[in-house]
Amino acid sequence: MALIFKAAIKTWRISGFRRDIPLDNYPAHLHINVKKRFRSQDAGKRLVKQFIEQVEVKGLRGVHLAVREDNVRARKFFEHFGFIELSRYLTVYTRKGPHNIVYAIAYGKEIV
Repeated sequence: MALIFKAAIKTWRISGFRRDIPLDNYPAHLHINVKKRFRSQDAGKRLVKQFIEQVEVKGLRGVHLAVREDNVRARKFFEHFGFIELSRYLTVYTRKGPHNIVYAIAYGKEIV
């Protein structure tokens, strides 16, 4: 837990919590994690489709999410669903070593 707290403080110091996301256009936030063993079984696709359907039912204008820049597979996955890049921001990713600074990409998808 201390490592996460330290990473959060370091992210704050580098202004990493500033995200240029127009929340009026993209009010819903999507966050999913799929275990590696389920990634080739369409679990992620089903989750995203179900979430987008729920957003449509609620009448919301759009969805936003964030992906680390180096996670090319996830970026392509969301781009396949029509998500577009809204902005980039710095964040601290603790799994690659103590306080490794990486870029994250904020994506958005308008719901018609």
